[in-house]
Amino acid sequence: MSRESQRPLQVARLADGAGEGLAIHHVDVGPGDVGPGDEGLGTPVVLLPGLLGTHGWFRESIGPLAARRRVLAPDLPGFGRSDKPDAPYDVPWFTGVLARFLDHKGIERAHLVGNSLGGQIALALALARPERVERLVLVAPAGIVAWSPMLLQLLGVVAKAPLGVVAAPRLSPSALAVAFGAIFPGRDDLATRFARSYSRGFASPDYPLVVRAAVRALRGSLADPLLDAAHRVTAPTLIVWGERDRVLPVAGARMLRRRLPGVELSLYRDSGHCPMVDAPERFTREVGRFLDGEPVGI
Repeated sequence: MSRESQRPLQVARLADGAGEGLAIHHVDVGPGDVGPGDEGLGTPVVLLPGLLGTHGWFRESIGPLAARRRVLAPDLPGFGRSDKPDAPYDVPWFTGVLARFLDHKGIERAHLVGNSLGGQIALALALARPERVERLVLVAPAGIVAWSPMLLQLLGVVAKAPLGVVAAPRLSPSALAVAFGAIFPGRDDLATRFARSYSRGFASPDYPLVVRAAVRALRGSLADPLLDAAHRVTAPTLIVWGERDRVLPVAGARMLRRRLPGVELSLYRDSGHCPMVDAPERFTREVGRFLDGEPVGI
């Protein structure tokens, strides 16, 4: 585990006019002590995980990227240690939360790196608030092609549990193994590690709230396809996609590339849905080069 994944998370409380506001747990690191208004670090980069993910899915990239720039990696609301309110969890809501998070951190303009649902949120902010996005890295983003039937089925089973019921159905270890096997095809070590980690989360009292967030977020993702609007993105963009992705098929990479002028594309032959996890060295190297303005893909 990297040093950055072990350091205490910071908490940003986003004022919303009701109580203390929404608490977003996150990493905020860079050369030296990092804080709002720091000079000399260039444009900050924000790493956005996918559905059910946390900042830890980028743990291998945080340290190397933070060697030369400010890096922020939040747990999206509804997941990880961030608050799990009774909220829509649709793409416009997440996009608004991201904009408020940037405001809270004193960031006017950022590089956005988003995987899956995080990629859909990053793309949505680049479309709605182009002045806030310097460069965009879309890692198998949602909102381009249909989610896999397996994921829809698994979440559908869990979603039958009434919220607040302690004995709510949990996914079996075998079902979790299938799910993470689809995310990390050919990497039994990663599938086993993540299945064990997430199975422990079923004992958390927050489990029903995570299910609520996941189901609403999935519905919101399906309700807000962004492929047809992608041509309006003005930020330089890198698409990263694993050719063995069984969650969002790699065909989405080529579909998105046809919509985005001047986009760069980097395909990972042996990767699944999360190249930042199963090919972290290449992923971090290419993202760093792209954020520096160097050519990466084809």
